[in-house]
Amino acid sequence: MKIFFASFFICLVLICGVMLLGALFGGFGLLLLAVLALAAPISILVNILETQRKKQEELEKRIQELEGRGAGE
Repeated sequence: MKIFFASFFICLVLICGVMLLGALFGGFGLLLLAVLALAAPISILVNILETQRKKQEELEKRIQELEGRGAGE
């Protein structure tokens, strides 16, 4: 949950910054806002996949330890 809130906060700050740029620079700022709107869900997806990869590695280590104990008996 901590990782999600960190990603959410970063996206929120970036969106606010880009909206400010949109107000100051017109079309260029709106283009940046559109790019950011596309990048935010992608960053969340990457974050989810990275978390799943870490969990998978931990499970693989645990399986290796359990198999090692089973073979030693």
